[in-house]
Amino acid sequence: MDKGYWYARSPEFLHTEVMQALRWLRAPGDTIFAVGAIALVLFVAGLKTGHSIREGEPQESLGKEPQPVA
Repeated sequence: MDKGYWYARSPEFLHTEVMQALRWLRAPGDTIFAVGAIALVLFVAGLKTGHSIREGEPQESLGKEPQPVA
C-alpha cells in the first residue's frame, strides 16, 4: 500500500517468486472454467442444430408432464 499502483504493475513486482506461484496456482481453475465454457457452447450449438434433443421424443412434449396411459 505504501508503494502505490504503479509499483504493483512494475516488472520488479510481477516477476517475484510469490507472483509466479500465484500465476501457476490459477492455471487449474482457469482450465476447469474453460472446459465448462466450451461444454456450454457445444450444448447450445447442439440445441440449435438438434443434436442435444433426445431421439424419438417429439419436441413439443419436452418440458411437459408425462400423460398417463389409459
